[in-house]
Amino acid sequence: MEQLAKRVHSLPVSDIELDLLYFFRKHKCRSVQIKRANPNYYELTLEERKRFLGAPSTYHLCKTIILENTNWNKEFQDEPLYYKHVAVIIQYEARLNSEKIMKFMKELQNKHAKNKHVSKKHFHFRLADEEVAREITGYGYNAITPFLMKQNIPVILSEEITYLTPKYFWMGGGEVELKLGMSVEEFLNLTGAMVAQTS
Repeated sequence: MEQLAKRVHSLPVSDIELDLLYFFRKHKCRSVQIKRANPNYYELTLEERKRFLGAPSTYHLCKTIILENTNWNKEFQDEPLYYKHVAVIIQYEARLNSEKIMKFMKELQNKHAKNKHVSKKHFHFRLADEEVAREITGYGYNAITPFLMKQNIPVILSEEITYLTPKYFWMGGGEVELKLGMSVEEFLNLTGAMVAQTS
């Protein structure tokens, strides 16, 4: 929290960064770090990004992506846990397996079904279009963070991230240059994110 307080009094601080800083202070988050990178951050290799952030390994570098269920059926919209969009936090070193996401989301819905178990044919997750992701989150490409999104959508944390040593990871912070670090435990407690195999 001391580092966050210093960031509040350092310039420049954007509106998005300020919103995040106050959000984390409100929730008494102790593990959060926010760093502002240079505009060429995404031209760097993962190894160079790791060194800039002070991360233990490149496996601690993660991103938030928005997936869309392109087979979503309005007929089942009142069914609990049947979602059209979901945010997934995954490691840069990992490759997303949409089949595992589909299986996880189907089993989740079927387990908590109110009237009907939605069949497999109504689940097909793919990367949402950039404009759709922006409309849902309020954040642009390479800037998405699972915090303070415009719409309340479920968040999935890749199971592999929970095996990190130390259990701490970096993700986007709402702007291309903003990077946000947080402990796995505090992230799960704050977001209520689901943990699933994603790769």
